[in-house]
Amino acid sequence: HGAISRQLGRSLAHPRHAFTGSTSSDGPGLCLSAPNVVVRTLRSAERLQLLAGIPLLPLDAAIADIADEIMSRAILPEKARTDALHIAAVAHHRIQYLLTWNCRHIANARILPRIHNVLNDLLLPVPVICTPEEMVGNDSEIDDN
Repeated sequence: HGAISRQLGRSLAHPRHAFTGSTSSDGPGLCLSAPNVVVRTLRSAERLQLLAGIPLLPLDAAIADIADEIMSRAILPEKARTDALHIAAVAHHRIQYLLTWNCRHIANARILPRIHNVLNDLLLPVPVICTPEEMVGNDSEIDDN
């Protein structure tokens, strides 16, 4: 677990990654897991100011265990270990939604069923994993029905 825990700590501390969410009963949890174009172009202090007030998910050794299981099943390539940590953190904290622009390794229709299998095998809830565009959708699609 040492390597994956160190990577988790680096990932959570990295200014391009925001692990945020709520596990309270006052509404659905949300995790933003991708470099936000606006946030990425700002200086570090400005990024931190934008994230002020957004609760951070605490680290837990179980997150590394979940990520290890995803990696052990060769669902993601070794270079995508941080992506496994993103998914693991959301699952561990029972966050309902993971919004990401990462369609290569996270919001990927070929990979998601395998991720769902891992989470089901570990008796963890399966979050909705999608891009922000998929989450928001097109209001005209709803109005036309």
